[in-house]
Amino acid sequence: MKYLRLGLLCAALTVIVTGLHAQEPKETTGALGVALHLDTATLMNRAIRQVGRLVDAHPNTPVKLILIASAVEPALEGATDNNGGLYGAQFEQLLARGGAHLRPAKRRS
Repeated sequence: MKYLRLGLLCAALTVIVTGLHAQEPKETTGALGVALHLDTATLMNRAIRQVGRLVDAHPNTPVKLILIASAVEPALEGATDNNGGLYGAQFEQLLARGGAHLRPAKRRS
């Protein structure tokens, strides 16, 4: 079930980004982009890789990765995945590619 959910998310992102890219002017004005909301840490490694592929495929399209609920935990300093790898290193690599921005969701009052 979780793989189906991730597959549907990837398919939707492909359609959205392809549509944005088709309408994108030669010089990006900053008005177009993609915002991804991640609400679970269950498949975080796979989600980070998919966002990296999105940034690589469409370098002129800004991507905002918004972490909510349990997806915030991997962004905390020192957080590790099931294999002992630091999530922080993965996020740093993603941000170093450019085009992606990471921020926790703002708490509503």
